[in-house]
Amino acid sequence: MILKQLSTNIMQGKSIMSMSLPVEIFDKRSLLDAIADSYGFVAAFEKKIITATDPIDQMKYLICSFMFVNATCPGIEKPFNPILGETYQGKLGTLPVFLEQTSHHPAISTILIKTP
Repeated sequence: MILKQLSTNIMQGKSIMSMSLPVEIFDKRSLLDAIADSYGFVAAFEKKIITATDPIDQMKYLICSFMFVNATCPGIEKPFNPILGETYQGKLGTLPVFLEQTSHHPAISTILIKTP
């Protein structure tokens, strides 16, 4: 059914971005939760990030951890879009993480990972 609607929209020159999707294909989490899960690699670099005395080295380790985020797929299912102002608080290892949906169109999520 989705493929039929998709092909119909394409043939009629309509945007596929506004197509409604069945709820079964969505993940049970919101996008902010999925983002926090995908940043789990930060915890693997946590000790190096915290113990590095040079701010450049700290940034290098942090960038390495974020490179893993882009190299891996956090999930197959589509997460629910967060509402504007929605927040998420959690931990990556021992580091507190805070996320907020700061814009809806375009979708922008802000992330803060606090280090000691």
